[in-house]
Amino acid sequence: MADINVKKVIVSPYRRCLQTATVIFKDHKNKPPLIVVPEYREIFEGGGEIPLNYKDLEKQFPNADLSAMYKYDPDKWLFETFVNTQNRDYIISELEKKLGTKDWHKKENYRKELGQVMKEYWPKLFESGFDCIERIKKGKEITKEILKTVKEGEEVAIVAHYGIITRFLAKEFNKEGEAVGVPFIDNCQIEKTVVE
Repeated sequence: MADINVKKVIVSPYRRCLQTATVIFKDHKNKPPLIVVPEYREIFEGGGEIPLNYKDLEKQFPNADLSAMYKYDPDKWLFETFVNTQNRDYIISELEKKLGTKDWHKKENYRKELGQVMKEYWPKLFESGFDCIERIKKGKEITKEILKTVKEGEEVAIVAHYGIITRFLAKEFNKEGEAVGVPFIDNCQIEKTVVE
């Protein structure tokens, strides 16, 4: 990465991506800022996939710009990024029922209950590949705005998840909304693209 003129780094709000970006760019000559884009979060498939309240992320990653997340509730932001509002509303109503409160997100065991809701919903997914594609389109609009702030010859890096990156790069998708024609991408692999 040292030889690439990276000026800004767009990153998923999941801690593992923020940690990766921090390690990769901490000694970079440009010291590029980390800009969190919540729309590039992982596809929601499991209760273990619930990231932190973004106020906790601010404490852990004080140099990351989380301002794109401020339009969301600190505790419920993951659910607020769902494009399939029917599924989002179902999850929330089930959690309210199971935990007996509209403040379900403040209960210590809500992740366990969310896992139970997902188990009962299986084999359907709360977020389909096509839902993810629609969310990525919103992220691309944010990315285009960030790209306007860099000069010719300067680069913007994106640190996100495999399913997000492949859908970001893809021009075609199969009937499940999975990327078609995108080569396998290893962890921390560099792929150059033009954002359309």
